[in-house]
Amino acid sequence: MAELQKRIGENGEEIVQNFLKRIGWKETLTNEDIESYDKEFRKNTNGIDGFSYYQNPFIDNCVVNVLISVKYSKNAYIKSNIISDFKSHSLDLSKAIESFTKSNLRKETSGSLKNINSHFNRGLIFWINADQENSLDLIPELDSIDFDTGIPHDGIFLVDNIRFDFVNKCFDILDSKFNDYEHFFIYFTNGLNNNNENPRTGKIMPVEFINSSIIPFVLKKGENSIVIIFCLENFEKESLIQIIGLAKNLSNGVSGSTIISFPDYSKTNHENEVLIVKRKINDFNFTENLSIINYNNYQRN
Repeated sequence: MAELQKRIGENGEEIVQNFLKRIGWKETLTNEDIESYDKEFRKNTNGIDGFSYYQNPFIDNCVVNVLISVKYSKNAYIKSNIISDFKSHSLDLSKAIESFTKSNLRKETSGSLKNINSHFNRGLIFWINADQENSLDLIPELDSIDFDTGIPHDGIFLVDNIRFDFVNKCFDILDSKFNDYEHFFIYFTNGLNNNNENPRTGKIMPVEFINSSIIPFVLKKGENSIVIIFCLENFEKESLIQIIGLAKNLSNGVSGSTIISFPDYSKTNHENEVLIVKRKINDFNFTENLSIINYNNYQRN
């Protein structure tokens, strides 16, 4: 049994490492031990499955430190245990973040960077499993829980099966259908990243995008460019209107086409709704170059 659990754990860590490389986190430290700050909680060290850091594209002169915890199983989620298990996972990771802020690891890595005014210390839990039939979305299950660890940190992000698969499907489409384009994430401007030195696009996926329901890319090939937005939620006419508004803002200054991709879009079932929405937008140059696709069944839709 112990050998089986060890093998399952190693498989999970390998799956997550491949995922992290795919989203641009190529130099993630793994299996680090951080001296425990709260000796009553953990006597010696806090073990973490991964650690990465990057310059925050949404805030000038800011670095994001991300401590990673992998909770991988061969079995499906147990719905009745989701809240209690998540609280346990979050408490462990929160304590690791608390210890990290006082650690040599922080001083030797992100703490040594120059011209940095602030740090975000965040956690990322990969709570995934090998069950192929499980479609339980953990985020709504945890949406209303009241849980405060009392430990200061800048947020813990959760990746479940649904979001893990969503991100991979985005890259599958990019690699198979747009493999002659170079792809970049689009970093929103928000009033806090006005520094001209801050990139507006990049190869590193911000942690905010990892469990987001919308992921924006720009694809580039020579002088040609495509803005493509992937949506986790199914096609709805109302949501299409909102996403088109976002797409228009993101494509400002980008001369090329725009693609919005849903998991269930069907030209047969939805084309008329798309045409109605396009007619409501008083921008023919934009709508003429706007396409809607399905990232699950690209060929049949």
